[in-house]
Amino acid sequence: MHSTHLHRHVCHFTHIHTSTLAHAKWNRSSASVSMENKKIEVQQRHQETEARLIEMEEERQRKLSEAAAMQDAATERRRQQEQERLARLARDEERKREAEAKKEEEAKMRKQMRLTSNTKKLERLEAFRITQEAIEKELRRELEEKLERGVRRKDEQIQQVKDKAAAANLNAKSVADRMSASRKTPDHMQMQEGTGTSTPIPQADGNNSNSNSNSNSNSNNAHHVLGVLCLAIDQSVTTDAPAAAADADATTSSASMNKMAKDRKTDRRRVQQARQRIVETSETFAFFSPAVLPKSTAASREFKQRCSRMAGSLKQRLAAAQQQHKHGRQSESHAGQAVHSSMAAALDDDLAALLAHATKTATTDQHASTIDALCTTGLVGHILLACSAVDKKQCMLLSVKEVCLAFDLVLAVCGEPSAIELLIRSPDALLVGLLEQLGRVLPLCTSTLSVAPSEAVSQTLSLVLPVASRMLAVVTRCLEHASSNNDTVCLQHDLFSMAVHLEVISKLRDVHLEIHGHLMAEPCVVGFVRASSRFLETLSAVQQAELHTTPIFERKTLAPHAALVVSAFRHTHLCGLVTMLDAVLLYKGGNPRSAAEFSLTDDWLSISLTILRTFNNMCALDLSMVQDVLEMDSLRNECFHLILYWIQYWERWSATAQHQFKCVQPTSATVSVGSNSNGDGNGDGSSSIATSPSDALFHELILFLGSICLDNPQMAEMVRYGSVQGPVMLKRLCSLPFAFYVRPELQRVLFPTLAILTVGDEANREILEEDMSVEMIAMFLRQTQQRHKAADVSGGHGHRMDVGVRMPRAMVDAYLATAAAAASEAQSNE
Repeated sequence: MHSTHLHRHVCHFTHIHTSTLAHAKWNRSSASVSMENKKIEVQQRHQETEARLIEMEEERQRKLSEAAAMQDAATERRRQQEQERLARLARDEERKREAEAKKEEEAKMRKQMRLTSNTKKLERLEAFRITQEAIEKELRRELEEKLERGVRRKDEQIQQVKDKAAAANLNAKSVADRMSASRKTPDHMQMQEGTGTSTPIPQADGNNSNSNSNSNSNSNNAHHVLGVLCLAIDQSVTTDAPAAAADADATTSSASMNKMAKDRKTDRRRVQQARQRIVETSETFAFFSPAVLPKSTAASREFKQRCSRMAGSLKQRLAAAQQQHKHGRQSESHAGQAVHSSMAAALDDDLAALLAHATKTATTDQHASTIDALCTTGLVGHILLACSAVDKKQCMLLSVKEVCLAFDLVLAVCGEPSAIELLIRSPDALLVGLLEQLGRVLPLCTSTLSVAPSEAVSQTLSLVLPVASRMLAVVTRCLEHASSNNDTVCLQHDLFSMAVHLEVISKLRDVHLEIHGHLMAEPCVVGFVRASSRFLETLSAVQQAELHTTPIFERKTLAPHAALVVSAFRHTHLCGLVTMLDAVLLYKGGNPRSAAEFSLTDDWLSISLTILRTFNNMCALDLSMVQDVLEMDSLRNECFHLILYWIQYWERWSATAQHQFKCVQPTSATVSVGSNSNGDGNGDGSSSIATSPSDALFHELILFLGSICLDNPQMAEMVRYGSVQGPVMLKRLCSLPFAFYVRPELQRVLFPTLAILTVGDEANREILEEDMSVEMIAMFLRQTQQRHKAADVSGGHGHRMDVGVRMPRAMVDAYLATAAAAASEAQSNE
């Protein structure tokens, strides 16, 4: 049992030992396996670390390569930009060299042209001298023949007078013999003693006659200053006519002289026909009072009686003047001289009193009674007839003071439409006589202005220019009258034609050409220029009224009177207005004004605005005519400097006044660029975009600049003229205040002109792109086309500022295509 227990214990111990050995062996094997696993894990982690390091190194290398590539690209871009800058500078230098070469070439051409012109002029002068010598010889021969015939005729007349005198002496002797024989008879002697009568011999009162003649001459000197000057001018013109004709013959052939004489004869015939039409049309005219007349007062009755008395006195004076014309230059009777002197003394006071009453009642309910009294008594008609009449010496019947007072009274009446109808349709053809008198006065203004300045000349100007100004004001007031009567409208058309046939427009041109900078501040000169520019604006505006919605680029079929006016503007080179403004505004004392003197007085600002409106009206009538006239070398340069002057003036004015671009409704203090009966092209309903005369001037200037440059490369080239003293004109237009690029109503003024200046002109487009993008203008043109299409309105009709009126559709499409091409090119470069 003990052995069994021991055997069991040994077995147990053996089992435990075996298990321990096995466990130890397993532990040793497990430790080796885990060690191997750890080695494998360490190797894997090492491999992963190596792979990660390799990736990080590759990433670093990639980033380094990308950074190097970007640095190379930046360096290449900077190199390209530098090359582009150098190329642009080279192009600029090339353009400058081309411009300088072109200027030199133009200078050479001008010099060559001057030399050629001088050579031709010398040849013409030589030919003219030879022709003149032949003409003088022929005239001398004819004059000698006429003198011989005159001497023979005079000798024959003297011989006839001697024969008649001898026969009269014989008859007188025989009569004396018979009378002496009859006196010796007793019956005759008794009869003579019984009756005691005798035949008195009329004796002239020498002292009375001399005193009357002296007083009458003094009265004439006081009351006919203007008339005497007119007579002197007529005589000087008659005396200098051969010299003037000789100068004209230098460039005018005998055929053209005959044509001129034929044209004058035709003009006179047409004036007579127009006068006859006015008389025939006005036979059935009857004046009606302007309104229901108020209750008559003592003052109105006295005023009407005074009008009647004055009309009667004027009628007597007119009758006396007609009687003098009928009987030639015979001296007036003593009674006639007394009547003339008494009427002249009282006329000034009567006219002044009537004018004061008319001015006083202009704003009262008695104004209608005043107009009725002046018209129904015939005073207005007699006043105009007296102002248009001349006395036996071909001098004006009234004095300067009387004429001025008379025209002031007529202008006070012209505020009433019915009174204007009376002046137009009067059977006496009042306005025809007034135009004829104006044609006589204007040459006097030209001759007076052409004389060197002096005190006497200033006094003469203060006499003649106010008269001409008032004449122009009356004619303008009648011509601008909008009548619903077809007869009145036809008579107005006749008056337009007569203004051309009587050479009023050409004579106005002559006066304008004699006005220079030293006369800028003369009140009489300013008043005359204001009246003449207003007259010319009326001529152009009335003709253009029916065409205000017609595109300016379309050729129009004009009425005969409108065609006459356009022809007159062409032949007078737009009536000398450009040259006058250049001489007045740009020169002071013969020297050009400096940049600091770019300022306009209110008077000349108003005159400049009126003249620009006249030019824009003429562009609407016949654009090619205006462009042809302004393309002349002298006028082109003057026009360029004038436009630049006005732009600089507006820039200084807007900067000084800190001008705010506000769109306000028209009032007495605002100036409207123009209303649109069809609605605005912008759809904003605004028709007044100018808050001051300076703004209106600038807007009219932009419109005028776009018109004269339309389809005209020579005029469009003018806007890039410039020097180092300041930017060119186009850059000034591209650097206007910000409102011009964001406000639709101001965009409509500026953008069409910029489009006209740059379409098809690469040089102008490059200048514009330096300050603004063409896409802005293209967007405006597209929006304008869409608005017209949405409103179902043709792009060629609307307000005169609309794109469709100022630019042809083909030009708009060409500009849009150019802008689209430039945009696509820019995108491709990017």
